[in-house]
Amino acid sequence: WVLTPLLMADGDAVVVNRGWFSNSGQYEAVPESFAAPTGPVSVTGLVRQTETRGSFGPTDPEGQTVTNLARVDIGRLDQQVPEDLLPLYIQLEQQDPAVTQTDPVPVPVPLPDEGPHLSYAVQWFIFSTVALIGYPMILVRRARDKGHAAKAVDQV
Repeated sequence: WVLTPLLMADGDAVVVNRGWFSNSGQYEAVPESFAAPTGPVSVTGLVRQTETRGSFGPTDPEGQTVTNLARVDIGRLDQQVPEDLLPLYIQLEQQDPAVTQTDPVPVPVPLPDEGPHLSYAVQWFIFSTVALIGYPMILVRRARDKGHAAKAVDQV
């Protein structure tokens, strides 16, 4: 991903995820061909929360300028740029001037995902039905078996 601080009129800056480019290890930094446009820029995109390292995952070296980050960690980026960064970033959807062929490929907007909730709901309704019908059937069968056992003892 190509992360670029966008300086706003009030002096603050917001990080913009301008997209990605293919890098199989040959680049240590963003090539000049993917440089941010100069001059005034208007961006439209999704506001995203900063990403932080959890219990597991790669770490970024401390105390040095890093050109390749493991995640969009705004706190880490803020240590490297002179502007004060807002604690969020923008995932670019559109920009003016428009994205050109030499710009990074924009990250696609995530589609709404309901996850497996519907299948879990169906699964639990099936379990409930089995319990509501099956348990009384087991109780009736046990009572019937006890009745047959009692008759057998009486006959002996």
